[in-house]
Amino acid sequence: MDYTSDSAKSVEATEGSKPSSRCVGCGCIIYDPYIVHVQPDLEWHNQCLRCSKCQRELGNDPSCFVKEGKAYCREDYCT
Repeated sequence: MDYTSDSAKSVEATEGSKPSSRCVGCGCIIYDPYIVHVQPDLEWHNQCLRCSKCQRELGNDPSCFVKEGKAYCREDYCT
């Protein structure tokens, strides 16, 4: 996955999670084997990563964009 952030920090999708990770989307602790790190302090369950504007699922998309701590699809980020 290729994620872009307004603060230009690197992003990664990793296998395995630490029990203290909390999903930005649902607020629950992440115990899933896959965790989406958009910034060090922004982590989602794969199924919870959605565009803040149109609510499209982004967990399996090749890219997403973050502005002010919110995730967006390419179309909504550019508008």
